[in-house]
Formats: sequence, C-alpha cells, structure tokens
Amino acid sequence: MIVLKFDDIKGVVYITSPKVGTLLQLQGIVGKGVFIVKSTREEKGVETCLSAPIRVAAGGFGGASIGIRSSEAIQLVIYSSAVANRLLLDSEIFSEEYDVTVPSDARLGDIKIVSGLNLSHGFVLNPVEWSWSSLLGTSKESVACDVMFDRILTVNS
Repeated sequence: MIVLKFDDIKGVVYITSPKVGTLLQLQGIVGKGVFIVKSTREEKGVETCLSAPIRVAAGGFGGASIGIRSSEAIQLVIYSSAVANRLLLDSEIFSEEYDVTVPSDARLGDIKIVSGLNLSHGFVLNPVEWSWSSLLGTSKESVACDVMFDRILTVNS
C-alpha cells in the first residue's frame, strides 16, 4: 500500500463518469470533472484550495469491440508545480510532455495515475470550460483542501 503525502501533492483531477468508446482495436476515453489545486494563500491559518472544471481525452489500443460505455472514475494526482500552474492558467497538458507514473512506481513523477487510465493511454487535460463564467474568469472557486482527499487517501499497489 502506498500512502500519498499531502505535502507533496500540488493538485488532483477527478473525472467521475468518463465514457469509453471502442472501435475494434482502438479505445478512446472522454470525461468532464474537477481539478483541485492548492492555493498560495491561507485563510486564518487554514490552507485553501481552488476548484475548477476540467476535461480529459485519452486514447490508446486495447479495444475489443465496437461500442460506448461508462468507465471507472479517473483520478490523477499532480505532483509537479509546473503542471498545476499550467492548468491554473487554462493551458492544456499533454501526457507525453510529462513524467506520468502509476501507483506501483516508487517515484512520484509529475502526474500519477491512481485509477481509470494506464500508461498505454496518452491523454490531454483541458481546463478550459466554454461558459460565461470561464470567459469572465469566475470558473475557479475556493474550497477546503480536505476535498482533495475525500477519495484519494491511500492507493493500493
């Protein structure tokens, strides 16, 4: 069992209901969720976080049929300040540009896949939500950092 250290984590990505499409050997995964990142400011000695919408698109090989279905939740832990900052600035993240690891890896890497994807999936994280709130810069909300660990406390290796 690997215990995730709160101090090392810069942010998390939760995609609760991704959809998987398969076309013979090809497989694509898409979903919409939330990115939660530690804020640089503290309120009354309590660390705060920011929450923002995010989308993921992933693809790889491994399909065995033709169809669309729901999949397990995608959970990613962000250990890199560079990745967290890019997402906060509404810039896309391409997995092939960063060190992506899985729970069985001893090293943290930039992004650790906790569930829903594997290393054979290339993925894109897109923080841009096309809505009036994103255009006005109000799509990021302040939240308690405990939200970050509601689902990810320990990872079974």
